[in-house]
Amino acid sequence: QRLLSGDARGHTPVLSPDGSQYAYIEFLSGTREVILKLDNIQGTNPRNASIYWQNGTIGGLFEQDTPDWSPDGGWIAFTAVGMGAVLPDLYRVAVVESDEGSTSLQRLTQDDVIESWPAHSPDGALIVYVADKSRLEFNTPIDLNIYNIETGEITSLTTNGADIIEAAPDWSPDGRSLIVRTRPGMAAAEAAIAEEERGGFLYDRRFWTLSRSRPRPPPRPNNNKNGTAS
Repeated sequence: QRLLSGDARGHTPVLSPDGSQYAYIEFLSGTREVILKLDNIQGTNPRNASIYWQNGTIGGLFEQDTPDWSPDGGWIAFTAVGMGAVLPDLYRVAVVESDEGSTSLQRLTQDDVIESWPAHSPDGALIVYVADKSRLEFNTPIDLNIYNIETGEITSLTTNGADIIEAAPDWSPDGRSLIVRTRPGMAAAEAAIAEEERGGFLYDRRFWTLSRSRPRPPPRPNNNKNGTAS
């Protein structure tokens, strides 16, 4: 079943706990902006998530991304760049009809860290997310943090610094463990590059994800004696 029709494009879909709805990030046609949208499985009730806080406008939140539904179906956690901000913070919005207006949107973090990939614990009390400081200082940690919804307390879950880069955490059903996508950090990449020399960096897919923080390698040498591309 194709859920988006026509030329609509989106990514990072998540189902509501009861399976009747889904949330996703949609590319706005003709712009570089993306927004958080919801719809039912039948495709008959598409709507911007911002109707729950700003009468259907984007509401000053840009680059909305990585949504996650709370276990009770009442909230969606996501990341976005607020008006005047540079980096994305962690938000959550109550996705129920309410007269509370903007109070249904909560900004959970406000710092110099790039937040991404929030995931609610099975009991809905905690949110694990990725805290990325790599754009602020070279070779800095990308680790997992835990946000306590009741107290607002933030706890560091991993402290491996730049050795391992985490992404897309998800909880086990009992809430006692997490499964996390990882890739080598800068130290491991540099060691492998040094050992494997140029070939490791050029051809090993492990390292292409690090290209945003490292210069691209030089082009392959031209061994064609005629001086034309081979």
